[in-house]
This record gives sequence, C-alpha cells and structure tokens, in this order.
Amino acid sequence: MMRLRNLVLSLILVCSGAAAKESVPGITKQTYDAISEIQALIDSEQWQQAKADLVALLESKMNGYERAHVLNMLGYAYFHESDYENALNSYVTALQQDNLPASQVRSLLTTASQVALAAEEFPQAQQFAIRLLAAEDEAPQPQSQVILAQAYMGMEEYAKAVPPLLKALQMQRDNLAHAGRISTLGEMASGIAHEINQPLTAIATYAQVAQRMLSTGEVDLAKQKRLLATIAEQAVRASDVIKRLRSFSRRQASEMRPFDINATTSDIASASGPVTTRSSPR
Repeated sequence: MMRLRNLVLSLILVCSGAAAKESVPGITKQTYDAISEIQALIDSEQWQQAKADLVALLESKMNGYERAHVLNMLGYAYFHESDYENALNSYVTALQQDNLPASQVRSLLTTASQVALAAEEFPQAQQFAIRLLAAEDEAPQPQSQVILAQAYMGMEEYAKAVPPLLKALQMQRDNLAHAGRISTLGEMASGIAHEINQPLTAIATYAQVAQRMLSTGEVDLAKQKRLLATIAEQAVRASDVIKRLRSFSRRQASEMRPFDINATTSDIASASGPVTTRSSPR
C-alpha cells in the first residue's frame, strides 16, 4: 500500500520533471493552489473532504494536463477506500485527456495497471501494461514487464507470463551491469586521465619539434612528414580512447559474441605509446 501511495503521489513531480524536449502544458496558479490544499487534506487523511473538493474542482475550466492530475488524485482517494471501480474509472478518464505529455501518460499507465492488479481486474491490467510498454518505446522498464507477467498469471495464462518475466530479468541484469561499468569508470579515473593525456602530450611534443625545425630554417620534408603522421596517429588514438569510454558507459543490452584476444592484446600494447615495439601476439 505504501509503495503504491508514494508512486501515485509522485505523479505531479514526475511529470513536472519531464525532458526538456517534451512540450508540457502549464498549471495555472488557481489550479495549483487548489491542488495544494487538497493534497494537504490527503496528507491528513481527510478522504471524504478531499474527494468532494476534487470532484468540485473537476467542474472548473482546466486543460487536459491539469485535469489528469486532479483525476489521478481522485483515483488515489478512491483506491485508499478500496473503491477500485471508481479508482480505475478515474485513471481511464485521465488517460483520455488531450495533449498529455508522454511522461504523464507513462506515470498514469503505471499507476492504473497496479490499481487494476490490486482490484484483480487482470485483463484491464494487461491492457494497461501493453500500452505502457508501447509508451516506453526505446526505454522499456523491468517493472512494466513484471506488471504484464502478473496480469497473465492472474488470468492463469502462465505460459504467457514467462517471456515478460525473462525480459524483466535481463533488463535488471543490464541495469546492474551498467551501474557496475559506471562504478568502474570512477575507480579507473586516474588511469583514464593517463590514457587521454599520453597521446595529447605526444602531440604537443612532436608539434614543438616541428616548430623548432621550422624556426631554424631546417627543411627536411621527409622528417616533417613523419612528425605530422605521428601527430595524426596520436590524435586518432586519443579519439579512440574517448569513443571507447562513451561505449563503455552507455546503457545497452548485454550481448554474447566471440572475443578476439589478439585484437585486445594489440590494444593493450598500443596503450604504452609509440615507443612500444609492436609484434603480433602469439
């Protein structure tokens, strides 16, 4: 109960923190003040008065974004009193509002699916979960897969519950792996700084040599070409380090594939710089 309560009450904050690319309608001061007063009633568990004020507020003129917030609060008030039918109707109506930002739709679908599970309305929970997964698109969440699996299990369709459970497990493994990579980057900070600094130092050194040669009037085209080639090589090396760091820290699905130990050994050898004598690993 407490977990669901926190989820529902956080909807406004979640939607207010939507990505900058999202076009999010504003809330008027009048509506904001009314919502704040009703939230105080909910916090003090004055449920009847809160419901009455929410119903009255819905009679006023509001945009879809505001109305969805009010309906979300009303749905929670109904849910607290185990009035699942009216709670679900509130969320369904909220989801029917126009011009809702994607973050608000996802939050409403998450809450509605959990309320449907609590009400043992498993087919409705399944529908909400499927819509939620579609809304998440490129950023699916393990929780959504678990909700879908719970809906299937509630309908005693156990075979259908297995795939989303396995997906949720894999997503959680990927999340843990990503967290581990980020932690590793922190531990490797000094080594990473060295890897980036080494080619930059080499570039500066070779550029200074080239400048001195030019300032003395020495024109050795072959030597100048070698210096420029070395500078270009070190620039590419620094770029490769940065690209690999980005790839390492990126959130991505786990992938099993063949591992080329020779290529990896060559990468390690090149890390010591141009003074290393390269040879093919055996």
